[in-house]
Amino acid sequence: MKKTKKAGIVLIAIFFALVISPGVALSEAYATNNSYKKTVRIAGLDGVSFIPNTINITKGDIIVFINVDGTNGGIAHSIVSVQIGTTLPDGIFDSGLIKTGQSFRVSFGEPGIYEYIDSIYPNISGTIHVL
Repeated sequence: MKKTKKAGIVLIAIFFALVISPGVALSEAYATNNSYKKTVRIAGLDGVSFIPNTINITKGDIIVFINVDGTNGGIAHSIVSVQIGTTLPDGIFDSGLIKTGQSFRVSFGEPGIYEYIDSIYPNISGTIHVL
């Protein structure tokens, strides 16, 4: 009887793994695809880049930076806001290290233009226009 009970639990676990897990993954993919204008991917196929590197949002929106750079087993990145036209941090936001598969969220309460760099690769930059 104990073997039957264990087998039943295993079957239920397999059912949930096969039915619910793909649904969660699809939900995350759906959310990411439908909020693309508020998502910046940090990629590294032909060199590190922000995709997109210019983004327009509305005051109060949240931008999610997602590290999808899987080059050489994954590379960490660090997103830092900078003074316009420079690579000098301005203290508005700093992600710290974002490992591959991790994300960083930031929101903007004031309209304006915000520039940022990857502090590990400072020649990689992006711009956020907050309306």
